[in-house]
Amino acid sequence: MGDMKLTACFNAHPFREMDLVEKIALSQELGLHIAETYLGMKWRDRSKYQFKDFSPQELLWVKQQLGRLAGISVHGPYGVSINSYNRLYRELSIRQIKDCIQFAAFVDASLITLHLEPTWPQVRFEGQHKAVMIQTLRDLGDYAQAFDVRLAVETQYPYTADSFVQLIAQTDHTHVGATLDTGHLFNSKAPFNSYLSQEELTSPDGPQKYNALLMLIATRLGEMEKLWHIHLNERKHGILADHFALGTGFIDFPQLFAYLKTIGYQGSLVLELYFEADGSELTVSGLRNSIETARAWWDEAQGKIERQDREVCS
Repeated sequence: MGDMKLTACFNAHPFREMDLVEKIALSQELGLHIAETYLGMKWRDRSKYQFKDFSPQELLWVKQQLGRLAGISVHGPYGVSINSYNRLYRELSIRQIKDCIQFAAFVDASLITLHLEPTWPQVRFEGQHKAVMIQTLRDLGDYAQAFDVRLAVETQYPYTADSFVQLIAQTDHTHVGATLDTGHLFNSKAPFNSYLSQEELTSPDGPQKYNALLMLIATRLGEMEKLWHIHLNERKHGILADHFALGTGFIDFPQLFAYLKTIGYQGSLVLELYFEADGSELTVSGLRNSIETARAWWDEAQGKIERQDREVCS
């Protein structure tokens, strides 16, 4: 269990309304010594939107506080479109990501997880739309490399799962990899429902289809050595929302963890949780239960691998 980098998500419940000192105190009380931060989260009395929004004194204070943790990552800006037809919007999106890279470097974060958005009405990942995104990601990879920060693009867009894996493979940059969000294979608001259709998800064998696709994506990214970061959260059969507490849904985490063990996964496992089993906001008790559940699964995966090793040796 010692190599499990279980990570607090400071922009999720129950941390969301706490200031930074309170967030760190709670995470350490729960035995979480790594955290994922977000520029837009509450720091002291309010959130920020850009690196330059902090005064020099505030930045030093933030770095000092975060230095109490063993490691941190940063969630990049939401809603950015790096290949928009609108040149000004595209340039603004790129500037916002670069600003986040500078912030990450200043606070000694090693990685940024990044959401990408489609350019309406062109949502299919093809042609010039695809070429511009790949080149822009390479350029951002160069920028991140100069600051010794890695970019991990998060599962959801581009649609489909195959297109997402292609994006990471074809970008082919040392500082661009992937974040696997276990709840992001379906999005009711997305065209094509992202990677899995609503019909597939809600079918009697929806959980099996979901877990098979999750493992396929994890395996393909793992084979490329591009699986750098993971957001842990549950899905429940018959419910379209995600980000439920661990152990309340159908995702086969023991299988995923066993695979991570076999590839020597060294990245963070971020508890990005919002809801209890009944849909209410996650509580400290719910987070504690999720931590215990995740650690039990991790130990189970380790035990499974050790048994397999013994069988091979015998």
